[in-house]
Amino acid sequence: MESLRRAERLRELQAANHHRLAERGIPADELPALIREAYKGRSA
Repeated sequence: MESLRRAERLRELQAANHHRLAERGIPADELPALIREAYKGRSA
């Protein structure tokens, strides 16, 4: 039952994150590139 609860929680968090991205006009498929760029800026 714990695994089911965790899977449901993960789905809820993912949906909330997608909603926040949409509010900012950021397509979900652009997120990996944005993260890579952010990390490049931190390590430089």
